[in-house]
Amino acid sequence: MKGIAIRTDGTIERVEIDGLKSMQAVVGGYLEMAPLTNKHFTLYCNEEGKLKGLPFNSVATVLADTCRNWRDPLVGDVLIMGPTDSNGGDTDVGEHVWELATALSDTPFIT
Repeated sequence: MKGIAIRTDGTIERVEIDGLKSMQAVVGGYLEMAPLTNKHFTLYCNEEGKLKGLPFNSVATVLADTCRNWRDPLVGDVLIMGPTDSNGGDTDVGEHVWELATALSDTPFIT
């Protein structure tokens, strides 16, 4: 499946996901799905990110806020996947999410 990694340094990259281990590799640990209730994407972060003091992820936080008025700072590298399907499984992330994420990362006051 196709996903997007948003790094704490503001870089964004397309990633190929082939299961749980590859998802965990992107976020650097156990997964936590952010409860965004968003029909465009699913956001995963490191479950222990705040406890471990991972750096603030400004691009991911602004993306979440832009789409669903998210007010909780996201830390660490995050993984964006498409919306979950009717069985709760992940799907490919859409091109429109890639375009929004890259536009945000190019905004000087965000990174």
